[in-house]
Amino acid sequence: MGQRSACGMTLLDFAKSVVETMAKKLLSRTVNRMNYIHFMLVTYNGVVVGMENSANREMFYRELKYLEPRDLSDVGSALSTAFDLINRERAKIFCDNYGLGRLPYNAHMTHIVLVTDAGSITTMDGVQADLVVPPTALSALDLTRQPFRWDQCDASPASSTGGPSGAIDTDTFGMTKNVLSTAANVTREFVWPIPEAFWVDRTTTSLPLRDAHPILTFKRSVESQTDSATNQMVLETLKFPADSYQVDNVLNPAPPRGARATCTISKSDADFAAFRQRICIALDHGHSCSAECPWMYFRVLEAKPRRLLFVRSKDPRHVQADLATHQELLITLLKFIRTPRNQSCGRASSVVPQELVRFLFVGMDGYDVTLFAASPLSKYPAVATSKGTLSDCSICKTCLDRDDPASAALTTLPCGHVFHDDCILDALHRHLVCPNCDELTDGESTDNNSVDDNNSDLDLA
Repeated sequence: MGQRSACGMTLLDFAKSVVETMAKKLLSRTVNRMNYIHFMLVTYNGVVVGMENSANREMFYRELKYLEPRDLSDVGSALSTAFDLINRERAKIFCDNYGLGRLPYNAHMTHIVLVTDAGSITTMDGVQADLVVPPTALSALDLTRQPFRWDQCDASPASSTGGPSGAIDTDTFGMTKNVLSTAANVTREFVWPIPEAFWVDRTTTSLPLRDAHPILTFKRSVESQTDSATNQMVLETLKFPADSYQVDNVLNPAPPRGARATCTISKSDADFAAFRQRICIALDHGHSCSAECPWMYFRVLEAKPRRLLFVRSKDPRHVQADLATHQELLITLLKFIRTPRNQSCGRASSVVPQELVRFLFVGMDGYDVTLFAASPLSKYPAVATSKGTLSDCSICKTCLDRDDPASAALTTLPCGHVFHDDCILDALHRHLVCPNCDELTDGESTDNNSVDDNNSDLDLA
């Protein structure tokens, strides 16, 4: 450090200038926290400015100015002295909390800046190939295998405790519902510490050594095939980071035929744009029909994600707005297809549903599309139960739902079967009998020609 450069300054003078500039810039950026920042100075010969004088800025700058190169350097011993100095302060505030678990939030953030001449590591014993930090000399602080802690910043300790942190860019979101969720307002005033790797009781005379970085082990007993299938789902629900390995295909069992199947697909904004274009072509704007095709055509044209000013495309607000637009489009399409009035148009009853199925299922890898098909209807499906729940209309094959505005107009026959008003009126004009049970609506005769339409007894729900 005593070597001089071409400008007349020694390497130690450059080191002093770097440390002084760094300290002054840090204080200028954190004016409101100046009283919480402490500077300590440690050389190869020992502690120059300790914790008791760490708040004295003038003393720190004065001692830094009067430093002189006198002997060979010993980087390992200097680092060990610095760690001992910091660990004393950690012990005063019970930061390590030995035997009672770790409290990650109770951190003592420390930045160790090591300034050297970038040469070989020399000691009194000669040149060393690797940096060796001697163990701490404090008998009360020897409960950690490493001299450093996981909340201290240094190159080698950082690599030993998992490496530096970094931000991961998210991929393009597909069709997802409720991506963002509001954080719960936790009013509890307690937290669980990270437990120790050993049990402590009254007979314990000494505590085992712990690592600087905690190692968590999560173990879940799997007792059945269902537990194996839901193992990963439980981990995702608990938000617990864990490594999972697929050992057998039984972990993802295929649902039996006729049971509900769940799949996850990923679509981009370009896929939705092409889907809207195909739906507009399928609706064939300008054709003559009694369905709601013209209204649906303009509704699809308007279902475009709006660009937010001064907001990036990957911003959570922008992503949430696009997801809401795409989700509303799919819900509107399903209501349009299920409305009985639109069944009279072939494009609304066949072409548009085919485009929807093509968008959702075509190109899926590893899935059988037939798993997601509806089960075949029986000849006479049950449309009324003792609990008042409704199934499908046996004429138009669409769902009966009193809460749905499109299906609110329902007709209940004396036999108990329920139909849409439009469907049952057309059927009764042809034959004045129930389409399901062939029972006369007036209960008198089976001769359809002898019954007048005006005498039919209908109960409008």
